[in-house]
Amino acid sequence: MSARSNFHHRPEHARSSDHASPIATLKHWTFDIVRQQGWDIWVLVCALGAVVLVAYAIFGKLWRRRVGFAALPLIAIGAGGTLAIVIVPALHSAKVGLVWTFALLAIVSAVFYLNLLHTLGAVRAVCLFLLRLAALAFLAPMLFEPVLGWVSKPPPERPILFVIDGSGSMSFPDVQNGPTRLQSVWQAMRPQLPAIGRQFVPRYFIFGGDVKALQKPDDLARLNPEAQHTDLAKAVREAMTKADAAGKNPAVVLISDGIDNASPDPAAKIREAVANLPIYTVRVGSSAEQPVTLRNVAVDSIDAADDFVVGHESSVKVLIKSSALANTVVDVKFSEVDEQGKPLPDTGEPGGGVQSFNLDLQPLPAEGQVATFKYKPKAAGIRRLAAWVDPVSGERSTADNRQIFQGLALDPRVKVLYIEGHARGE
Repeated sequence: MSARSNFHHRPEHARSSDHASPIATLKHWTFDIVRQQGWDIWVLVCALGAVVLVAYAIFGKLWRRRVGFAALPLIAIGAGGTLAIVIVPALHSAKVGLVWTFALLAIVSAVFYLNLLHTLGAVRAVCLFLLRLAALAFLAPMLFEPVLGWVSKPPPERPILFVIDGSGSMSFPDVQNGPTRLQSVWQAMRPQLPAIGRQFVPRYFIFGGDVKALQKPDDLARLNPEAQHTDLAKAVREAMTKADAAGKNPAVVLISDGIDNASPDPAAKIREAVANLPIYTVRVGSSAEQPVTLRNVAVDSIDAADDFVVGHESSVKVLIKSSALANTVVDVKFSEVDEQGKPLPDTGEPGGGVQSFNLDLQPLPAEGQVATFKYKPKAAGIRRLAAWVDPVSGERSTADNRQIFQGLALDPRVKVLYIEGHARGE
């Protein structure tokens, strides 16, 4: 369960009020337009309306008529506004189109009713113009089909428990003059708090020797991690007890640098603590630098083929990483194991016997050292294999000294199934 960080450092520039309860934002109005897009038929409608206005001004010679003093400014506004919409990309919006289409059609109506003002009279012309505006108020939305919605979402009910490591190892920066690991946790979490609050009921816990509930996530920024113990399983178990989330299907997010010094197998203990509940682990710390003052040897990874062939020899490469153990000689061991993880004895059974590779540890924290083994399965089926290093005196933890993996051993004989004269390899 060794862990390193996927967090990105972000500057602290938002106020704590940014993370107020999001329940008020769960109810809001929405407005959308279904039929027209940012550059659609409405542009042609507006362009046609502008052309009609300009043509009417030219062929009607409005500048020579009394009505022109009122009509020409309206025509200039209609033609100029349409030209601006065509030229300026920022105005290529369906919402702008809805407003401007109605406005331009209203201008066209106003210009023509101004021409009929002396015939109809002021009162009749105004009444007819207002009726025309009412009709346009229905016709323009029919072209765009706007949708006004009211979104109401119930407040979240499912708890999510953030269990954050507050041990002394979280007080170290991973880069010179950089934030500590705990500060990195806060900087990475802070922008996500509003989204977390919209989906869950969050609870925050800090653990070291004891598990303490935080009143608000902002408290992380003021904590000084100095606990001497890191017990991941105990932290998860007590956080669930303090949260009193039984029956609410809580999710657990465990944030730690993974240096557990209380259990030889913290992963198994955590699985026991959470039962069938989901738990997500977030790694904190630099993957480029190892704590060179802490004695540790780990089986970092195993490179092997996905499939083995019965009776054929395959290579298995085991990557070993160590710190503070330079020039220490260890035996890297490899064997097929049973369901309990015990090596199979060398009694003629498939894969029986323990292979050993003598390795002189060197201070190569980034690259590691490789131990190579040969494996020849004797029977087909799923084979369980393990690579491990026996504990070294003074190690910080033995949880990462062993890895178990599975491989499929295949019968080398090729089977062919014939169907309707066509060969198919199965």
